[in-house]
Amino acid sequence: MSKKSSGDHIPSDKEELSNHPRYGGWLDLALQMALTLAISVLATFFAGNWLDKQFDTGPWFTIIGTLWGAGGGTAWVVLKVKRYGDAEEKRKNGTG
Repeated sequence: MSKKSSGDHIPSDKEELSNHPRYGGWLDLALQMALTLAISVLATFFAGNWLDKQFDTGPWFTIIGTLWGAGGGTAWVVLKVKRYGDAEEKRKNGTG
C-alpha cells in the first residue's frame, strides 16, 4: 500500500468555498459601477441635449443633465460599495 501524500487531499465544497478568494464579487461590482456611471451620464447628456434643441436654451439642459447623471450614478456607486463591503465584513466575521 502506498501512503497518500498531503497533496492528494481533495477539499470538500465547503472547504473550497471558505478558502477561495471572492474576486468574482468585486469584479461584478466593478462592472456594475462602470456600466451604471456610463449609462446614467450618457442618458442624461442626450436627454439634456434633446431638451436644449427643443427649447433653444444652449448648453444648459445638457450641462444640468450630465451633472445630474454623474451625481446620481456616483451616489448609487457609493451606496452599492458600502453595502457590498458590509456584506463581505459580515461574511468574514461569520455573522451573516
